[in-house]
Amino acid sequence: SITDLVLDADGNMVAVGQSHIPYTSRQIFVGRFLPDGSFDTTFNASGYVLLDWLMATALQGQDVALQDDGRIIAGSPGLVDNYALISNRLAPDGNLDTTYSTDGWRIQSLAGYDDLLFDVQIQDSGLLLCGRKDLSDTMPESELFVVRYNDDGSLDTSFGTSGMFTADMDPGHDIARAMLVQPDQSIL
Repeated sequence: SITDLVLDADGNMVAVGQSHIPYTSRQIFVGRFLPDGSFDTTFNASGYVLLDWLMATALQGQDVALQDDGRIIAGSPGLVDNYALISNRLAPDGNLDTTYSTDGWRIQSLAGYDDLLFDVQIQDSGLLLCGRKDLSDTMPESELFVVRYNDDGSLDTSFGTSGMFTADMDPGHDIARAMLVQPDQSIL
């Protein structure tokens, strides 16, 4: 199933979602479609790629963003002990970009409990992820978060506190489901 799509500079649609094989695995789906709706076979020869990290289950591509140079960022929650933030960067040809976190995969747990990713945005040369992080495994309480990574996938420690902004608005669940980078680079 496709959960998000964006248009690239050539008018092609870049989509992210999940491929689910019942009782076995869920993989992140990233595909590129031509304006007529057919797969763009210059992207990984088939027009799509299925990303599977052996240490994670329940991968579900949630959001996609494009960098100015055509590289693709796919964001996903994924189960690694608890849910963690997973982001991948692909080159315009569909191969994992190994300049991003050494292998194209960035996996991060924020609090040791479930972290759910909902949105991915590009800010200057950095990458922003937002969502919800649970404060415990027993209490139904969470904070919203925004995390920023450098172009190489490392945490941008100049952002927030050690690369992360969190807010606990009130008891219960606080969730950032979407964000927007404005022309002046401020985050809404």
